[in-house]
Amino acid sequence: MSIKKILPEEWRLSASYGAIFLMHSPTGLKKDVTSIQIWFTPEKLPADFRFGESAPPQEIHYLGKHSLGHANVAAPESAEELWPSFLDDVRAALGLASEKTREIADGSSEVIGFDPDKPWSASGRVTDGEGNPIAGATVRAHCGTGTLHETGSTTTDADGQYKLSFGPGIHKDDDVNLQAATISVHFVGHFEKNMHRQGDLLAANKLPKGAIDWGGKKPEDVFLPDKPKTIDFVMLPAARFRGTVVDQDGKKLSDIRISLTGDELPPSSSVVTQTRSDDEGSFAIDNVPTGFKFQILVEPVKAESPWLAWASPPIEFVADDSNDAHLRYSDSGKAIDFSVQGLTLLLHGTGVNWKSSLEESKSKTLAPKYDGLSTNDGTIVSAGMAWIELGK
Repeated sequence: MSIKKILPEEWRLSASYGAIFLMHSPTGLKKDVTSIQIWFTPEKLPADFRFGESAPPQEIHYLGKHSLGHANVAAPESAEELWPSFLDDVRAALGLASEKTREIADGSSEVIGFDPDKPWSASGRVTDGEGNPIAGATVRAHCGTGTLHETGSTTTDADGQYKLSFGPGIHKDDDVNLQAATISVHFVGHFEKNMHRQGDLLAANKLPKGAIDWGGKKPEDVFLPDKPKTIDFVMLPAARFRGTVVDQDGKKLSDIRISLTGDELPPSSSVVTQTRSDDEGSFAIDNVPTGFKFQILVEPVKAESPWLAWASPPIEFVADDSNDAHLRYSDSGKAIDFSVQGLTLLLHGTGVNWKSSLEESKSKTLAPKYDGLSTNDGTIVSAGMAWIELGK
């Protein structure tokens, strides 16, 4: 375990009665043993908590909330003489932030620092395309490896400013605890200009030794305790569209998942946005980024192997003055723009594997004719043996 790695020479580790003991025993005799006890409690202990009549007297240190509970350390005064940095070392091994002090004008000092549960911090400003502040936008942090978990959230103030503290999405058995850390912003009717790629970062208790083997990331891309980063965001008006999903017989399909995906996605995301059709087969997709090409992916109610789906070719959405979505494409050199409000997604065939459907559809383009279907009235087709027809 990570605590064992921090032990200085002549210290050893043991565990019993639900606690971890770090013991200094230079002679092996009981009278010469100095013991540091680490234990976890469901609730935070009161500030005046003491161990009965323990000898020598034990000082209690609260380290913060850990995945195992509230972390506490009990140690005699002699522990600091033998191991001066034991508190900071144990904190780091448990993935908790160390405390800092700051001087106050009257010459005294006070303990400051981040919430031990949330050792990392970001701040910045959220504005519109003209540089005006956006108040009430939600800024979130998602952390972990593989599956990311939301570990912090805040909102912008009247000046568009935010301050966000967040914690780990996973606790690893090492003193680095390196993991993905994605900072994103959300505001109804808008999307982030860069799809918050500037928030595609990492977080750790400390920098790992050597190169960071994680998607070309550099040391400056890693959040560290007590070292906040500044990340600004620009929000632009998003598009929206409505439609209905039906099968080849015209039957309206409920609980069908409709997603937008593509080669350009927000960090740590497999789709841009998604929804499900209601009992009448109707659906609504909001907050669609404009200026990017996405594919519409439709998947059945029950997701199971071989993961059948239907997909459209890459299409670009634009927004009118009411934020209603339009599709814009070129037909024989002529620019065509049509509304996609009230579309029908007509599912042909039985579907193909979703990866194959997306890949095969990439080679399809909007054209006057394809497989006998006209595109002049807003029809789009994809993936020969299974396709989506978009029509009024």
